Amino acid sequence: MNSASARMRAAIYTRTSTLRQSEEGTSPEYQRKACEEKASEKGWAVARVYHDAVSGDLFNRPELDRLLADCEAGLVDVVVVDHMDRLARDLMPNVLIRNALEAAGVKLFPLSTGKIAETDEDEFMLDLQGSMAKLFKRQLVRKMARGQRERFNQGLWGGGRPPYGYRTEPVDPVHPRAGRVAVPDTRPDGSGEADVARLAARLLVDDGLSTARVAERLNALGFKPRLAAEWTHVRVRQTMENEALAGRVGWAKQKGNRGQHRTTGKYGDEIRIQLDPIVTEEQRTAVLAALEATRLGPRRANKVYPLSKHLTSACGATYFGTWRVDRDTRSYMCTNGKKNPAKTERCDCPRIPCDDLEWVVLQSVIELLSDPSSLLRLSEERLRQAAPGAAVEGVTVESLETEIKRREAELERQVEAVLRAGVSAETLERVAGKIQGEIESLRAHQASLRRTRAEAEAEGHVVDQLATLAEQGRRRLENLTLEEQRDLYNLLDLRARVVDVRDGVPVLEMRGSVPHAAVLEALSGEGEPGRPSSGDPRPPAPRPPPAGRAASAAPA
Repeated sequence: MNSASARMRAAIYTRTSTLRQSEEGTSPEYQRKACEEKASEKGWAVARVYHDAVSGDLFNRPELDRLLADCEAGLVDVVVVDHMDRLARDLMPNVLIRNALEAAGVKLFPLSTGKIAETDEDEFMLDLQGSMAKLFKRQLVRKMARGQRERFNQGLWGGGRPPYGYRTEPVDPVHPRAGRVAVPDTRPDGSGEADVARLAARLLVDDGLSTARVAERLNALGFKPRLAAEWTHVRVRQTMENEALAGRVGWAKQKGNRGQHRTTGKYGDEIRIQLDPIVTEEQRTAVLAALEATRLGPRRANKVYPLSKHLTSACGATYFGTWRVDRDTRSYMCTNGKKNPAKTERCDCPRIPCDDLEWVVLQSVIELLSDPSSLLRLSEERLRQAAPGAAVEGVTVESLETEIKRREAELERQVEAVLRAGVSAETLERVAGKIQGEIESLRAHQASLRRTRAEAEAEGHVVDQLATLAEQGRRRLENLTLEEQRDLYNLLDLRARVVDVRDGVPVLEMRGSVPHAAVLEALSGEGEPGRPSSGDPRPPAPRPPPAGRAASAAPA
């Protein structure tokens, strides 16, 4: 054993489809032991053993990801696997994994070949083994499908997870390999899935609860759905609509409801199975009638929330609008406070009634747009920002005109002097070009100042008109519909932030811009002020703020 091979760090990768797979030749213990023996024979130091219990069709696997990361970090020199099908069952992940190892400078040693792939012939053998693994996988899937169909034809449960409300149990407890059957999942304490389904049916039919209330009741009792953290109204409806509760089950379905698994059909047609029902046909009919009675009818008109996308919370998230159908009330809620089983923490930003919040914001906007002095100040600031290079002290359109005439006279004198001296045409062009360039620069500056002056005059005219329309604008703004408020806030590019809530009253900071011409057009537009928009109620009439109301509003 030479010193070079002794320094090689080996990583062993094993894989099984499930943790329970333990047949000889494929169990993780067998794979690990065979790889360790070969590494010891080669004199390699085993750095770590990586094991995945997932399908070989997948490229992204937890332990494989760690292995590739360690290879990229330079912690591994060679990867040892029992067989190429342990690395991947399909050609694409096989190639991707080998490319990742090659990019990291790591060798691959499959025990099935007994050597590291170093030549084109070696790589071809790995490709061939990958193709054979894919072929074997297809043959295995076809064989499993035939076996599952045979078990179903014998009245047994063929395989896979039974529908909600059922569990599988062995036909003969003494001989588990004799097969399993699907039976209603009932338990003495009433916590079985069949028990929960019957309880949900009673809540829907006998108590007349909605699917949302049924979900709340089941969650409060500690009953969880099979593959989710808690019950929701959608999950209750989908579960109770499933015909499996009446014992009718379809396996290898090629057609199904939304969200259900569908097969390709290349392994055979759908098999219909009759199990022991959880509910009777009469009960199922009553359940479906109860679900139909609570089903939403035609879509209602969308509710309008003018401050959506314009309002942020103290925690930095965005507020969105919510509507309670049972109370017909609108409110704003922080996205970080939205209920989500996947979230471990939720913010404590309060839910704010829409009427109160929208009233505060609208009054602040009205105060700004009805104050000519504020509009004039913003106008001057906007013009300074629009033409910062033109605001040079002492430089006016008239002074630039005088300077341009002086340079033109100088150009004429220079040209006459050069012609009298009899110099070349190149010299004449160079002298004239320099002065002509300065003249063009002055004219461009003069044009910029003229545009700025025209904009200032137009802006002043608009501000004068806004001042004239200030009182009329106040009346119009106070009667804006919710959709008109939303359009106005979009026009102003409004940005509001809830910095605090004092005694239930939001304290706001507001920013935005005032495009005066557009605002003037909006205020003096045709149509009846405050005309209600279709599909949405009129906002409440302006009212004095409640006692203790405070709002910090600073539109800019």
